[in-house]
Amino acid sequence: KSGRGEVGAIYVFMPPMERLEDYLDLLAAVEATAQSLGVSIVLEGYPPPRDPRLKMLQVTPDPGVIEVNIHPAYNWGELVEHTEFLYKIAHETRLSAEKFMTDGRHTGTGGGNHFVLGGATPADSPFLRKPEVLGSLIAYWHNHPSLSYLFSGMFIGPTSQAPRVDEARNDQLYELEIALREIENFEMPPHARMSIAQQLLLRALVARFWNKPYHGRVTRWGTELHDRFLLPGFIRMDFEDVLTELREAGYDFDMAWFEPHFEFRFPLIGQVKSNSIELTLRSALEPWHVMGEEGSAGGTVRYVDSSLERIEVHVTGLNDNRYVITVNGRALPLQSTGRVGEYVAGVRYKAWNPPSALHPSIGVHAPLTFDIVDT
Repeated sequence: KSGRGEVGAIYVFMPPMERLEDYLDLLAAVEATAQSLGVSIVLEGYPPPRDPRLKMLQVTPDPGVIEVNIHPAYNWGELVEHTEFLYKIAHETRLSAEKFMTDGRHTGTGGGNHFVLGGATPADSPFLRKPEVLGSLIAYWHNHPSLSYLFSGMFIGPTSQAPRVDEARNDQLYELEIALREIENFEMPPHARMSIAQQLLLRALVARFWNKPYHGRVTRWGTELHDRFLLPGFIRMDFEDVLTELREAGYDFDMAWFEPHFEFRFPLIGQVKSNSIELTLRSALEPWHVMGEEGSAGGTVRYVDSSLERIEVHVTGLNDNRYVITVNGRALPLQSTGRVGEYVAGVRYKAWNPPSALHPSIGVHAPLTFDIVDT
């Protein structure tokens, strides 16, 4: 090992070691020497070797966020304790898992709320002990797009961190059996209980498929995936089916546990009632494109075109033979939800002009004006 002096402390470089016992012996010797000399030390260099007896908490600075990797939990009580402690200590250091956009919209930080599933040893992994669990999770996730989009961040689509296999990759659906190691399409929610609800959902799905594997055929959604399941109404209907199936399997989930997720992910923009017609606007999802490489002061970058946004238009009590819903003077192609007088549509629009965009010549469409027109 080597040491270098700095103001107020000595930095000690720890060498790589193969056995945890050797690392701890060296660490104890460094500590004893520092105490005898009456100096402060700061450890740097190599971390201790991986060992199942060692619990590791890693804190890493990331662009815009601080990434915290916590050690595995061995039961539900530990999982809840870890999550609540993480949110509590973050709050005490004036950090949070939320932010506000330039237009005041409440959203997540963009940091992932990733869950690693497995066992204390590879032999204990539920995916190795019962491979049907892996296949069931993959197929079920694919057939229920609400699981992909309800808990996601704002950056979704084929160039996001965790794209669905059928987002621009329909020819590769046959590769769904490749593997599932880490659930990455979850964004860090702003409250500990929201994260706990997500983890409880994952545990219930694993337990359900352990007892009864899922053998449903993989659905080829095609364009329907982004036409329907980026709108909160269709995501809600699909997610309600997921919870209904869990209740039928013996897991008593309540939709109220996930209402905060819906309100956070799809905030209410506005609501108006005219006679018997009720018009509701909510934020929806919109995939963003990653642009090509461009030069900048800091080097080569690839910008994300975040100029597009989507709004869900939900109408009840509408007589489509008499009334038309328009946005900025254009009639909306409303789609029936299957309920009498209830219709829905998705409106994509350019919300602002970023420095780099896919269509820089198209102007900003905002503000949007919605009208109920009596024809």
